Amino acid sequence: MKFPDLGAWWDRVLLASRRRSNLVDHAWRAQERYFEVHGGQLAAAISYYAFFAAFSMSLLALAIFGFMLNVPEVYNSVEQWLETNLPVIDIGVLESSRQSVTIFAAVALVVAGVAWVQSVRAAIRQVWDIEAQPGNPFLRWAIDFGILIGLSVLLLITIGATAGAEVVLAWLDWDEVTGNLAFLVRGVSVVVGLIANTVLAIVLLQALPRVVMPLRRVFWASVAVAVGTEILKTVGRIYVLHVSDRPAYQAVTTAVGLLVFLYLFNLMLLLAAAWTATSLRGRAIDLYERAAIPNGVGRLFKFDKEKKKVKAEAKAEVDADADADAEAEETRSGPDA
Repeated sequence: MKFPDLGAWWDRVLLASRRRSNLVDHAWRAQERYFEVHGGQLAAAISYYAFFAAFSMSLLALAIFGFMLNVPEVYNSVEQWLETNLPVIDIGVLESSRQSVTIFAAVALVVAGVAWVQSVRAAIRQVWDIEAQPGNPFLRWAIDFGILIGLSVLLLITIGATAGAEVVLAWLDWDEVTGNLAFLVRGVSVVVGLIANTVLAIVLLQALPRVVMPLRRVFWASVAVAVGTEILKTVGRIYVLHVSDRPAYQAVTTAVGLLVFLYLFNLMLLLAAAWTATSLRGRAIDLYERAAIPNGVGRLFKFDKEKKKVKAEAKAEVDADADADAEAEETRSGPDA
């Protein structure tokens, strides 16, 4: 009994699908690029630096909130938001140690944050198959520091956009007055959060690696990152609420949850980078080299081109052998003549 060759069948199906659909072909080329550069390992490396950067950024943000806790209305709103979204945070401890936390977080954010920016830039540039650490290192550090400040502001705006509606609801008690209006406000908050996350993803995919490209080349990849981020945030919130009341898990809940979140986010980010790097829409420019990045060609194009090249080389080899045989025959027949 002869078993079917599933590998050959899959190759035929994949080849036919890629020839029929540009989307399938692009998706296949993107995942090939992702695995060629070992995207999973790059995401893990970024997560290492991102963990410390996120931790210090969270401390700094909470410390800033701590200085705002002197206002009773703000105190009540922040306390309610923390109890809902971050139940593991003790707002009393935050208030008592806000000054020391602010100094430590500011220093840690500069060190860990710049290291994170550098790791993201290097990883995305590897996906683009361009030099990971270009230019003067001191100038590069200054640029990365400026990008970190801009990202911090943008991230705070993103957090504020998603949390603002809940704070408004807490002030106005709309949950008790009219549930429909509260649902509408939360829906608007989600939409605003998606828009903010899309802008953040566009910045991460362009500003960090310093690669300029048309918006149509990066937009849908950024939207995918934004949607994935909202899903991760929802799952993460459920996870924290589920394990926060279990003493055996409290010691590792925040650290493990944050690491998993960052790793999955970085996976999405690098997949989006692979999608933009293998896109054929418009022209991408490397600002470090001030030169255009050649658009990659699809595997199908390479396959067809290489197939024609092999046939041409084989034909040339046959012709060369025939010419050599004819010349040898003439050489042997020369003396006889």
